Amino acid sequence: RFKTSRRQRSTLRIADLDVNLDSFLSFLPVKIQEGILAGRIQEDAKHAEVVVSRFKSAVVFSDASGFTALTESLAKRADGAEKLSQVLNVYFGHLIEIVQSYGGDVIKFSGDAVTILWPMPELDEADAAEAAEALELATKAA
Repeated sequence: RFKTSRRQRSTLRIADLDVNLDSFLSFLPVKIQEGILAGRIQEDAKHAEVVVSRFKSAVVFSDASGFTALTESLAKRADGAEKLSQVLNVYFGHLIEIVQSYGGDVIKFSGDAVTILWPMPELDEADAAEAAEALELATKAA
C-alpha cells in the first residue's frame, strides 16, 4: 500500500498508517502513555513541546546475572536465538508484572538490563522498603 523510498520512509507518520495507537501504548512507560493520552506528548515534532515532569522517585538499574554465558551457550544451538527470546520474554514478563504490581514502571530496556522507576510522592522509608521488596521479588521470580 505504501511504496516509498528509503528517505520517505523515515518521514512516514503513524497517523499515515492504518494503525491503532492503543496497540503500541503497552510498549511505552506509563508516564509517556499518560502524556500521549492527555495530549501533552504529540506525534508531530514541529508542534510538540518539551514535556518535563518533576516528581520524587527511586530509580533502579538492573541487569540479568549470567546473561552473557547464557547467550554464548545458546549461540551454539540451531534454535539458540528463539530460545534466548523465550527466556527474555519470560524473565522480563515476570519482572514487569511484579514491578508494576508495586507501582513501579520499567522505563527502558538495554539488552538484558532494565531501568525501573518508582514514583514516591512522600519518599518515606515505607515507600523505599516497598520498592526494595518489589525489586527483590522481581529478581527472585525472574
